[in-house]
Amino acid sequence: MNNYAFLKKESPFYDLFPGGMCPIVNILLPSRVDLEHSSETAVYMIDLAKIPDVRLAEIARRLAAAAGADPARTLDEIKQRGLPLRVSQTNGCSTDVPFFL
Repeated sequence: MNNYAFLKKESPFYDLFPGGMCPIVNILLPSRVDLEHSSETAVYMIDLAKIPDVRLAEIARRLAAAAGADPARTLDEIKQRGLPLRVSQTNGCSTDVPFFL
């Protein structure tokens, strides 16, 4: 099963994903979460199992730099809690899961 969100080119993580295609766990319908420092609640959960460790470490480094946090601790939190992707940073999503109506 392959589910992807298409990152907007202005997303700070676009360059880390070929063609801006970020693997996600949930298909088509966003999850609702409380995000720190944001009123936005609609997110796709990134499929961490499909992201190489070096890329995940770079995501953690960028997030830590923006928040003034420790990259290693940020990476540990991502691995424990998961990583939400704001729907507002995407242009939609796709899946190869067949749907029957």
